[in-house]
Amino acid sequence: MRERLALAGALALLALSAAPGLAAGPIFVADDGAPLVWRIRPVPWSSDRGGLGVLDEAAARQLVADGFAVWAAVPTADIAFAAAGALPVDVGAPDVGRFVGVCDDGVSPIVFDTDGAITDALFGAGASGSILGFAGPECGTFSPPEITEASAVLNGKFIDGVASAGNAEVSLDVFRGVMIHELGHYVNLDHSQINLLEAFDGASAGDDAIATMFPFVVSGPEMATLARDDEASLSGLYPADDFAATTAAITGEVRRGDTDAPFRGAFVIARNVEDPRRDAVGWVSGARHVPGSSAPDAAALAGAYELAGLTPGARYTIEVEAVSPLFAGGSSVGPLSPPPTLPGPPERWSGGDEAATNPPDDPTASGVEIPVAAGDLVSGVDVVLNVTLPPPNDACGAATDVTSFPFTTTIETRLATSAAGDPTPRCLAAPNPKASKSVWFRLASPLAGTLTLSTAGSDYDTVLTAWTGTCGSLAGVACNDDGPSGLAAGVTLPIAAETPYLVAVTDFASTGGTLVFTATFELAPTPACRADAPGECIPGSGAPRTDCVTEWLVQPVPPLASTRPGTRYAPSYRASCRDGDPRCDFDGSATKNGRCVFHVAICANNVDPRPAARRCVPSTLDEYYLLAPSVERPRDAVDAANAATLLAAVAGLGVPPAPTVAAGRVAFSPALATLDRCTTLQPIVVPVGTRVLRSRALTPGARSDTDQLRLRCLK
Repeated sequence: MRERLALAGALALLALSAAPGLAAGPIFVADDGAPLVWRIRPVPWSSDRGGLGVLDEAAARQLVADGFAVWAAVPTADIAFAAAGALPVDVGAPDVGRFVGVCDDGVSPIVFDTDGAITDALFGAGASGSILGFAGPECGTFSPPEITEASAVLNGKFIDGVASAGNAEVSLDVFRGVMIHELGHYVNLDHSQINLLEAFDGASAGDDAIATMFPFVVSGPEMATLARDDEASLSGLYPADDFAATTAAITGEVRRGDTDAPFRGAFVIARNVEDPRRDAVGWVSGARHVPGSSAPDAAALAGAYELAGLTPGARYTIEVEAVSPLFAGGSSVGPLSPPPTLPGPPERWSGGDEAATNPPDDPTASGVEIPVAAGDLVSGVDVVLNVTLPPPNDACGAATDVTSFPFTTTIETRLATSAAGDPTPRCLAAPNPKASKSVWFRLASPLAGTLTLSTAGSDYDTVLTAWTGTCGSLAGVACNDDGPSGLAAGVTLPIAAETPYLVAVTDFASTGGTLVFTATFELAPTPACRADAPGECIPGSGAPRTDCVTEWLVQPVPPLASTRPGTRYAPSYRASCRDGDPRCDFDGSATKNGRCVFHVAICANNVDPRPAARRCVPSTLDEYYLLAPSVERPRDAVDAANAATLLAAVAGLGVPPAPTVAAGRVAFSPALATLDRCTTLQPIVVPVGTRVLRSRALTPGARSDTDQLRLRCLK
């Protein structure tokens, strides 16, 4: 996945707040579906006084002029722009309301938000840290459908030369692409998700196929060059005299296969079979439909699409996909926010098989090609959507039970949903969106060991999370996104015997796809402390120079000891659990019984990359002492049992001949030299109250690592 900066959707203000279309085409349309356009030629704009980030006033004004020139240069469009003088003042947050959102003053301002204060004032404190700009028509009429004034605000905080927390910097090339995007809104163009695959694949190859009007910054320099989709969208609103005669168009409707009702909000794409990624044009079905309109033929626009500006002599396929759930609010693509889910998988037009009497057609087929010539208008290319049900393990309570290994399954997840109570994967940090379209598995083994989970082979961006507990009461034990390679996710985690683990596979910023889920189990312990910060292992309470010698591993992972900058940024060595809580009390009792059973493992010779242990170089482990609970003087039978359990587990790490275990001491001979060696998870009993585990590990040269783990059972 990529970090994403938002490009705010068009700012719908005042007289134009009634009928936004929000589509890969016009933002605003009249009741009869006619898009609002500028009829003034050239289209006027008035620049702010003052600078824009590191740019002075003259350089900022030239940047805007160059951006308008990119749109004016589209050969199939008839549009021009001209500077209409400068604003009378250097606009700031206190007086932005004098210019932005004011109708009938004859001014269409381009405001330079030098430090982000205007963006914060309009969108809320902190908005300037993620919104690079916003623009759009703000005044006009619906009869005739005409834009009379517009505005744009460019956030110079991103190019002010100050890089700090909350003040990210982008290159001037990136900012130029952002500005050209915003000027597209200025003429009533809205967002497009053309080539969603290239936008979210994490690779730079193919970024030139992403539309300038894509809602997020993917590649600023590429965004500065219009894609075919951008040129076609502009030409559809402002066609040159010969646009229709020198290009081709395909129109039709998207309908449901079960009810034959129009489907509004699907993204329809025409792709040239000879150049399917770069010669592609998109439109959102129903983009020109205004619900409740009494205009003649308004109902016919509910599922309609229009794909104009196609290459004469080419052959096109028509495909339909859902608008990404990531695109909502200011990043909307389509007339609905949040966007609707297709009732079935993405598909292509199938010619004679595409009929309400014959779904489901084959959604995996390559589609029927449509040849077009100059001046052609191919109409009636109606796509009938297949209707399928969500996967059977769509909900946590319907998780697929997995009790034998290896296990593998392939599931179609495009119709998977997410319940309101689904937990957020902890490995997705803000500002990334919550993963959606979850499918669930419940895995358990009669023996303790290591479980490896993978989504390798899936065709979409997956996030994989493992939890303990029950649905609605879950605690995370492992999470991964984009690893070990590509967009597939993978985790390796220790599991305890006879303990159910709930595993959710969700998607990241995509529309689901074909999931390949694999689970394998090993009895042998495997590395568990190599994860980056904060990781899952607990260095304990020893010195950083020796903290990697032995570490604790507890399920679920305790919260961070501290999140302050400069701290060790590792889980706390204090773990608490409430008696009967299935997320952390593993005694099998759903009721209070006066005790909690924790899952604890000991890891040795860890290659730990975290700041908490970065000064420690793992070598070998000679001796391990269990100081508490005391073997010789246990406080009660519980302590005696816990001590025996822990010592036996540590002894199991050795290689033949077996280590010597006596008086709370494990002596390795030969020394344990294997790196990243962990015991299996052990059941440690804690009566209501607190029990402390304390150990001392010795390495060659008499270096010692003293660690402590405090386990507290709450009533």
